Amino acid sequence: MKKFCLLLLLCAWVGPSFAAILMSDNFDSYTNGNLVGQGGWAAHSGAGNAPVQVVNGTVKLITQSTSAEDVNKSVGATMGSGDIWYAGLDVIVGSASTGKDYFAHFLQGTSNFAARVGVDMASGGKFAFGLFGVSAYPGALTGYVYDVEQTYRVVTSYNFTTGLCTMWVNGTEVLTQNWYTSNANTAYAFRQGTSGSLRLTVDNLVVATTYAEAAVPEPATMALLGLGGLLAVVRRK
Repeated sequence: MKKFCLLLLLCAWVGPSFAAILMSDNFDSYTNGNLVGQGGWAAHSGAGNAPVQVVNGTVKLITQSTSAEDVNKSVGATMGSGDIWYAGLDVIVGSASTGKDYFAHFLQGTSNFAARVGVDMASGGKFAFGLFGVSAYPGALTGYVYDVEQTYRVVTSYNFTTGLCTMWVNGTEVLTQNWYTSNANTAYAFRQGTSGSLRLTVDNLVVATTYAEAAVPEPATMALLGLGGLLAVVRRK
């Protein structure tokens, strides 16, 4: 009876964690090559032009001199009044990068974006993260304090009702920007822009309804590992 009650408590603890995750993707099971056609990813702009690539379980994004492929994956839900969504991903900016552009965002349809995540390069291998406004880049910009070839966990949120976007880098809130519109987002997207020469690696995407879920790569896996450990304790009893 004690074991059964403990299992019920474990289910109650794990259940909300899973419910908060709308979509996650670590790209580990994908074949090297075009991202489109794998795991539900599709092109919504520039299909086939410099296709977004999978390389050893990560996604490579490269800005081009002309229009390039932009891709998205459905999160299986539609935003509405009162909703706040969070998106977390690991970002590495390549050492050969120059210029500035945005590369990730929430998506409604094929051309309505929200919480656009950008990078602005400086000399000496430093860069700033940016949150793009509706029609201008950047709407808000951090200091040039981040290093190329380093992994940063970037989380952005979008509030459907207020339009407020927020960005955290490695757990620290760094930017806010008002989107001034309501986007009924249904997907998350990666973009290869036309400004500068950015070389980006992204991985461990999580879209969720809580910050805690988006801030940690593959939270569902971590929850399962925690559950497994607790179940092992039950078995030993």
